[in-house]
Formats: sequence, C-alpha cells, structure tokens
Amino acid sequence: MMSKNTKTRIEGLVELGVSPAKLKTSDAIALIHGKTRIVLVDIAGDPTAAGKYWSTHTKRELPQGIFMPQVAIREGNTETIQLKDGKKVTRRWTTDGEFSFTKLGDQYYAKQKRNSVVQVPVVVKGTRRDGTKYTTHSHIPVERLGITKQLLPMSLSAGERDIKIKEMIEQQLPSRALYEVSKEEWVLDASGSWIVNEETVQFDEATGETESNVVLDRRVGAGPTMTSQFLFPEALCPEAFEARGDYLCSPRQIAAVLKRDLDQVVADLIAIELMIYNTEDLHTRGCTPRVIIEYAKKHELACVLMHNEKTVERIPGNRPLLAFALHEDHCYFFLMPSHPQRSYEAMYHRHCKAKEGTAH
Repeated sequence: MMSKNTKTRIEGLVELGVSPAKLKTSDAIALIHGKTRIVLVDIAGDPTAAGKYWSTHTKRELPQGIFMPQVAIREGNTETIQLKDGKKVTRRWTTDGEFSFTKLGDQYYAKQKRNSVVQVPVVVKGTRRDGTKYTTHSHIPVERLGITKQLLPMSLSAGERDIKIKEMIEQQLPSRALYEVSKEEWVLDASGSWIVNEETVQFDEATGETESNVVLDRRVGAGPTMTSQFLFPEALCPEAFEARGDYLCSPRQIAAVLKRDLDQVVADLIAIELMIYNTEDLHTRGCTPRVIIEYAKKHELACVLMHNEKTVERIPGNRPLLAFALHEDHCYFFLMPSHPQRSYEAMYHRHCKAKEGTAH
C-alpha cells in the first residue's frame, strides 16, 4: 500500500509539470526530478501502486513499458528482447516440441495478445417444404452470434487456451436457441467438438497493409521455397524440398517421417477432408493443416504446428512427434531424432543433398 507521503510527492511533481520518463539505468518508467525517483511502470511493463495513483490523479494513461512496442527476435531456437542492459532471453524451443519460458518470457508473453477465431458445435433442426423434419450437425462462428473477439495472452498453452476460450464463450451464449433462420433452429451441441484457431496478422511490404489469416484452413500443396527462417532448419525432412506439382507434398512428408505407406496416408487424409469439409480435393488443391492435425489425432500422435516461428497448435499424443511448419502455401515437416546430437548432422547432409536436387 502506498504511503500518504508518496501521494503528496506525486501530486507535487505533477504540479511542477514533471512527466514520466525512462530511467537511465533500466527500462522502468518514473517521475524524475533532481534526486527524486518515483517508479510508475516497472521493468516488466506493469504499473506500480504509484503509477496507478498517478494515472488516477492526472486522469491520463500510463505510458507503455519497453515490452509492448517490440517484437521478440529469434536467433536459432532462442527468442530475445532488447533491454537497457542488452538482449534478454524470453523462451527457447526444445526438442520436446514446446517452448521453455524464462521468468522474463512469462512476463513478456503474458502481455502479447492474440485473437482466437472460434466456431461452436451445433445441432441444426429444421422442417423441409414437404413438412418432413431433419437434423444435422454443424458449426457456427461466434461472430454470427454477436460475440466479440477473444483475446488471450500468448503465454498460454494450446490446451489452456482452449479451456479458457470455452469458458469465456459459454458465459455469453444464449440459454435457448443460438440461431434461428426460416424454419431452422440451431442449438448448442454439448457433445460436439469446438474449432479454435489462432488468427495471425502479417504485414505485406508490397502493399503496406496488414493481412489476417486463419492458418489451420489454408490449402497447402504449392512447391517449396528455400528458407532458413525455421526452428531447427537442419531437422527438416528432405522430402520437404521435393517439388513434383502433384499436391501430395504433405502426404509424402508424413509418410517419410512416420515410415508409413504413402497410399494409405493419402487415403486417410482424403477421408478426413471429406469429414471436415465435405470435399475430396487433395489431388487438385492439397490438404490443410487442420486435416493433418486430425490425422495425428486419429493415430494418437503428438503434433505441433508452427507458423511465423510461433506455435499455433499443439496436440498431445504418442511418439513419433508429427511436427511441421507452415510457410506461405507449403508445409515443412521435421524429423525429430531420439538422439539429437548424433542424428542432426546426418539429417543436415540429407537436407543439403535434397536442396541440390531441386536446383536441377
């Protein structure tokens, strides 16, 4: 609790026209006058008790700490942010397919928000023109129900995010029919599965505009591009760099990583696509990350999807881990060795050989 003396000092500094400023020795923000230092925002970007009082007294918002305006920089498998005393590690990507956060990282990513695009399961009941009844199952985007965007901190795991989002949305759902149109009534399917996607925002340098994407439903199957901007680039499977033009790049990599028959993998993916989208376009449009994730669930495999060097989806399951990154319109799958140090070198040589092959 802040003392009366501190409140008086803050009021006095405000009367003198002293504005918040960064300290020279750290990234904290304070009222500075002579030898007086009253910290308003600490180095983690959180307002102090003095900061909250200053904001109430002046009716002004506190300036943002150093965390909010900057984006973490990836160097290899480590992300850092820049502080006064140099670069500080926020998190590291491990061979277990998840991030290991530092104490600073927990504070930083808790302040980074991402919108989740949610579709809730529904049972649709209606009456046809001839008077017959029908019942079907579907999903409805929460935006159609008047529910606003769901912003959650990036420090949550996929499981924690899904639980929190479901709780937030269920509190806003109507108690009776969710949606009614013509002679149809849409009600919540209590036993159905929810669809939760994280929305990513990218800046297009060519147009100067930002673009939002829901990555799980993007069709992939285009030829690969050479890029070094992946986590563990040396662990990419060589099949990721094969450009055959048949839209089977993802099935081919899955078959290679899991050591399974390609025809069987293709058959499984087509069946899953039919179930999710009611289409069979694998051979003409490629598949989507959602189909791959459902494939992993079907075979009880652990699965990790990365996009823009961040984990978009993580599914628990058995080994081998099915880990892949989405870049533009192509998926790149990783070989996750049981003995990283010994196997990574061999994979690197196979990776280089595959790149040489695509150059011819």
